[in-house]
This record gives sequence, C-alpha cells and structure tokens, in this order.
Amino acid sequence: MSLSAADEIVEAIARVSGPEPVLVGIDGRGGASAGLATEVGASSVVLTADFVRSTAEHAHDALDPQSTFELWFDWQRLMSEVLDQLVLAQPARFRAAGSESEVEIRPSGIVVVAGPFVLRPQLRGYFDLTVWVEGGVVDGPSELAAAEDWYAENLRPADRADLVVSVSAPGSSPGQ
Repeated sequence: MSLSAADEIVEAIARVSGPEPVLVGIDGRGGASAGLATEVGASSVVLTADFVRSTAEHAHDALDPQSTFELWFDWQRLMSEVLDQLVLAQPARFRAAGSESEVEIRPSGIVVVAGPFVLRPQLRGYFDLTVWVEGGVVDGPSELAAAEDWYAENLRPADRADLVVSVSAPGSSPGQ
C-alpha cells in the first residue's frame, strides 16, 4: 500500500533535525498545497493567499504570466513579517489580506507555509523542508494558471524541492 501525499510529508518532517520551529514550504498548482498543509499536523499554517496583493486581484488582464508570478502575492512581506521572525525564534505577526485582525504565529512545532509560488528562489532558503505537489488543479483565475505554468516551466520548483508528492485531481481516480 502506498502512502498518501500527507503521510509522505509527515514522514519527511519527522526526519528533519534541528531547533523548532520546523519550517515547511509546500507549493504546487492551485489549492493542492494549501489542502495538504492542513493534513500534516502543523502547529500553524500560513497561506500565500494571506499575502495576495490587492493589485493582483484586479489587474491580471494586463499582466503577462511572469509579471503575475512576480506580483501575485507580497513575498517580501511574508519574508519580513513571518519568515525572518520565525528563523530568529520570535513570534511572527501579520494581517492577512482583506482582514483587519492580526495573526500571530508562535515559533514552535511545525509551521507550514503553503500556496502558489512559495518555493520561489527568494524564499526557499528559509525552509527546513520543501515540498512540491504534483497534480493540483488551479482553482483561481486563468491568469494565475498561466503564471503557475510559467513558474513550473521556468523556475522548476519540482526539481529543487526536497520532496515531490502527487495528489489526484478532483473527480479522478488514483493513478490517473
């Protein structure tokens, strides 16, 4: 019997040594990475959707795939408000996109950062474990799908991930 994608990630996390928090980056097309993030026993989950730029929600039509990749979420804010703090074992505080409430992430246990483009070169070095999810279906605008294709083809995050897992697309049977 083969392991589920979530089980593979849990096993890989168990092999990570070092101080807490264990930072795990899970990337892949569409919502597959975010869905898996909730299944791996993380103490906290941060989604790239929490850092979507307001311009990304309104200006897709004018952007080519590479520009959409660059501008979709505010990775600099994710880096400064969350990742820089957690690697220093400090609590991270941020306001999720569209929210007035502050979120606090404690620097303990397993912290998963998940969503499209999280394994971009500027962020990869923060993670103790990087995971690429194959088989996800883009559930956002077509511009996001084009940007995810550009990212996968040009930056090749699957080739640089510590672990590649597969999930079935909705409506398909395993092995399709």
